[in-house]
Amino acid sequence: TVLDDNTLDAFNGEFSFERRSDTTIMLQWTGETTTARLTFTPSLGLGVTNAASTIVLSWTDAEGRHTTENLLTKPPVVHAA
Repeated sequence: TVLDDNTLDAFNGEFSFERRSDTTIMLQWTGETTTARLTFTPSLGLGVTNAASTIVLSWTDAEGRHTTENLLTKPPVVHAA
């Protein structure tokens, strides 16, 4: 299961965004017990000569801070307890 509004209360909480630079935008969700941040840098553009990720997802929950460095090819998976 991929992270969703049932996994993190952040997605049902407060939303904000900011332009971090000319090439990067950050979207952030904040809930009572969790947070999530998506950083999008389209200028990196995945391709044959560039393996850098254009989308990074970070989140916090009861287990701590987590980061998925490449949301497109390695989405986060929530393991059932």
